[in-house]
Amino acid sequence: MKKLISEYLDAHIQSNNLTLTETQYEQAYRGVEYWLTTNLPEAVSDSVTGVV
Repeated sequence: MKKLISEYLDAHIQSNNLTLTETQYEQAYRGVEYWLTTNLPEAVSDSVTGVV
């Protein structure tokens, strides 16, 4: 999951011409990681329920 987060985070930063400090990058990364670990299980459950 680390590679996926980094790829999307880097792409977003580049496409929006943003410059982040290392601390800001780490905070953004942790925010995405938290959001995914919080919401991904429910999204998987909803998706499986939708096709079963």
